[in-house]
Amino acid sequence: MISIRQLASECGVSVATINRAIHGGIIKKETREKVLAIVKKHNYVPSPIVKETIYGKSDVVGLIAPIAASHFYVDFLDSLKNRLTQEGLELYITPAADTESTLKSLESFASRRAKAILLLSSTDGRKLPASIVENIPILSINHPVRQKHVQSLVPSFRQCGAIAARHLLDRGHRRVLYLRYCNEKGYNQVRYDGFADEMKEINSGFVSHQIDIMQSDWDQQLCEVIRNTPFTAVVISTLRLLELLLVLLERLRLSIPHDISVLSAGGTPRMLSPLRNISYVAYPMEKVVDQVARWLNDSSYRLSAPRFVLNNQNSVRDLTVSELESGA
Repeated sequence: MISIRQLASECGVSVATINRAIHGGIIKKETREKVLAIVKKHNYVPSPIVKETIYGKSDVVGLIAPIAASHFYVDFLDSLKNRLTQEGLELYITPAADTESTLKSLESFASRRAKAILLLSSTDGRKLPASIVENIPILSINHPVRQKHVQSLVPSFRQCGAIAARHLLDRGHRRVLYLRYCNEKGYNQVRYDGFADEMKEINSGFVSHQIDIMQSDWDQQLCEVIRNTPFTAVVISTLRLLELLLVLLERLRLSIPHDISVLSAGGTPRMLSPLRNISYVAYPMEKVVDQVARWLNDSSYRLSAPRFVLNNQNSVRDLTVSELESGA
């Protein structure tokens, strides 16, 4: 790619003039048009940091995301980046493996004087540096941060779990298996709590089975659980668990929804729509992205918790009268 010095040489102007032409500085109209034409010719991408340094403005939005691979984060970041591009903002994404790396990334974005910083990574209750939060708007998404000057946008994950439970209960299901990983915390735990509370209100016989995929025989254990207990429905909390479940159901020769109903308590349309027989409680992607964009344009914008929405794709069937009478 052409450098800014090469661009200046071709235009017959100084580097400073190139920056003024690109970033909205005071310059003759004909000079600006000449520079922008050559910029377009070479597909030159200017540094957004220059705009901040010279004019005190920044179009850079920093985002810190968990380093763990997740289909959800791919979908979310793609949707968010597209929306911010429409708003004339640049989204810079950096991964964080733990709280320490999250804090280091905060310092890095702060040193670059980003317009704002978005957190998808949990801070595990750690206080963020006052020198940063008092000078740069920070928004935590999905994880509540209770600290002055830091705002949070957290959809109601408890409501998500309750929607999943109510959907099953309304169709007569009482013996339900909820699959989740060992040591779940954060919004995964909150979602499970919402599901469990809703199910317990009618004293239903649901069972929670936690998977420890570090154990070599975890799949055998799960097969025994499904084979030996007359579940009518299974709820899963992540796409990875859904993939594992589908493999096991095929091994057990159980079909969806004839032999057993399946419901995903969370997910995105892009993740789950291709699986035509899998119903899911959809993460409110568009509403979250819209609120983030509004907040970036006005940090005083009042954020609200978007609601999850059920997408029934026929993987949860209504139990028949005979099945209800038999105690299913």
